[in-house]
Amino acid sequence: MAAAARARRLSGVAVEVGSAPTVSIVLPTYNRAGTVGRAVRSVLAQTFPGWELLVVDDGSTDETATLLQPYADPRIHYIRREQNHGVAAARQLGLKLARAPYVTFLDSDDEYLPGKLAVQIHALGRRGGAVECGMRLVLPDGRERDLGPVLYRKSPAQFALVDRGINLATLLIPREAALATGFDERIRFSMSDWDFVLRLLRRCQVTAVVPQPLVVHYSHRGPRMSTAANLMRGLEYVLAKYEGTAVLSPRARARLLRRLAAYCMGQGDLVRARQLLWRSIASWPWSLPRWLVFAAAALHPMTFARFYAVYGQAGRALRRLRIRSGVVLA
Repeated sequence: MAAAARARRLSGVAVEVGSAPTVSIVLPTYNRAGTVGRAVRSVLAQTFPGWELLVVDDGSTDETATLLQPYADPRIHYIRREQNHGVAAARQLGLKLARAPYVTFLDSDDEYLPGKLAVQIHALGRRGGAVECGMRLVLPDGRERDLGPVLYRKSPAQFALVDRGINLATLLIPREAALATGFDERIRFSMSDWDFVLRLLRRCQVTAVVPQPLVVHYSHRGPRMSTAANLMRGLEYVLAKYEGTAVLSPRARARLLRRLAAYCMGQGDLVRARQLLWRSIASWPWSLPRWLVFAAAALHPMTFARFYAVYGQAGRALRRLRIRSGVVLA
């Protein structure tokens, strides 16, 4: 069979179609020439060989394409878009081109630990559904912190998503469920991954959890004001999108509003923070602690920030007690 017959074209790039992979990895990138090589090498280091990697270059203007040329493994496919469309659109393109029955994701400034795919495939067994693993957070000063899975057993997934967010790299997902869910390409700012998982969980359950960290996420120093502004835009978009629907429960909506209020408080926008707290109470008024938190915020703004910090530390401690080493069935 001629080589041309054994290949398909992805945005002008020939992709060899050999034995079907078990896992498709979608890696969107935009002007990350300094880190995308590390991400690709972490995939090449996987102990499980049955993968394909779809690197979706979302219109990079740096040396990304040149730096990726040395990686000649036939399982790596480079797809370039001439214009930037946002990370949600890049992930959606990679998802559509994926061939494997399972998909996972990787940000171009993060990396996998070598056993990531092997451990999650083993945990999946014959259960079907999705598998989630823990994550190692590397702070800007080099300190490391291991975080357990977000969608842990017996905790409402919506609450977990609101409280901690999620890194898509920690999930191994059936491709059909991911395709049916799809990414909202209108979200060109923060929260597109959160929005995706919120809808995914209505189609696909997490059937196994691997508490150990298998993904490394690097936290970067950057312009805090612009980052907070993007996050606020994303939160507001999600709130408006699911207003009056069953996708986001009133209680989860209240938690999301409080999260948004906390960011406003941190930026010194006390008027906006109080407005959001009132909306939170209106969404779910049957909880006295929320009223107490609101009163504390109204009287002394920093009290609210301290409360959130302590609450977050206590929550992480409880999760560590709940999740033991090994695979926890959901």
